[in-house]
Amino acid sequence: MGNENQKQVIKRTGELVPFERSRIEEAISKAFDSLDISDQDAITRIAEQVQELVLTRFKHEQRVSVESIQDIVEDKIMANGFHRVAKNFILYREKRALLRKEKTLALIRQKNLKVKVNETETVIFNPALIEEWLRKLAPDLMRISITEMVEAVVGQIYNNIPQAEINLLILN
Repeated sequence: MGNENQKQVIKRTGELVPFERSRIEEAISKAFDSLDISDQDAITRIAEQVQELVLTRFKHEQRVSVESIQDIVEDKIMANGFHRVAKNFILYREKRALLRKEKTLALIRQKNLKVKVNETETVIFNPALIEEWLRKLAPDLMRISITEMVEAVVGQIYNNIPQAEINLLILN
């Protein structure tokens, strides 16, 4: 479809890349391969269905998150009757999410996780600053665990995250 090249995917790092059905097909193919299933027609059909749904569901948006696309992939694999393939796809996503989180936490412990303040300046992430900001925002909310809120923010950050995105995580 012509719209395919205009849609952009927001990667977990915040980087924008062009939407490409071939990448979806590759991910679906790997899920099939994980069970030694060879069905190129089904892989192509599912990738086409995913592309169609992405382009219609997000027709008014220029950008779509990789997570949203992966959710659609899961749904379409299941809708086509490949439940075990979908399960492997889901488990792979969970495993990758855990690895990303572990990597991020290691960077925090090593004091190497960077935050983009602007296009030219980065600073090292400091969880104590998040706690300080939260305590200033909610001094009367003693029933809320600030530590849990900090952990929720930390669980969603990544290396070179823009400061503005951290601010949104704190407010949400």
